[in-house]
Amino acid sequence: MNLYRTPQNPTDIYYTLGENVIRWKQGATDWIAESSKLPENIEKIDFKDIPQDLQEEIMAISIRLRAVNHTVGSG
Repeated sequence: MNLYRTPQNPTDIYYTLGENVIRWKQGATDWIAESSKLPENIEKIDFKDIPQDLQEEIMAISIRLRAVNHTVGSG
């Protein structure tokens, strides 16, 4: 899994999916995902190093994208 963060904003997590980049940032009660570009000065992080509630969000989006790609590829 391609997960990154920057020293300037260590709570923002960037997740790359092919050419797409999703930036996850902490909202008041949950995580907010938005399309982004990968910033400079990033550091790769391990999945286990991000908060558990964000791990669940990332797993859910990964499963959905695989299902969509599988459907598109076989249709």
